[in-house]
Amino acid sequence: MADINTFYPPARLANLATLANLASAVDDSNSVADISFYAGAESAAPFRVTNGATSAPSSASSLTITSADILANSFVNGDVVYVTDDSKTNIEKQGSVTAEGAGTVTINMDAAFTASDTTDYTVGKRTPNKLYITF
Repeated sequence: MADINTFYPPARLANLATLANLASAVDDSNSVADISFYAGAESAAPFRVTNGATSAPSSASSLTITSADILANSFVNGDVVYVTDDSKTNIEKQGSVTAEGAGTVTINMDAAFTASDTTDYTVGKRTPNKLYITF
């Protein structure tokens, strides 16, 4: 195997202390879990809702989206969510949940939301450091 000078040419004797400090900070044994996974059917995933409907919003600060895909406890007040309309005029616009329940979710949008679509809205909710795999 090549020595450190081959892979890192500036790594000379004067830099060894710096390199040793950097190496000790690397979590190459994955001692701390960096990510968790969700794997399951998309229809059962509580973090993503498709085919949501709402009236065509014009500079709306709040959206109420209805869908049979919204399960009870899919959202909690205060959840940060991302809304995309069917025509993709608005892609993952951020907002927060202000009311929720089976079949409906109300979102206070961070910026005014305007769209001509009335169906096929997608609402996404993510958990940091979680990879979602659906099938």
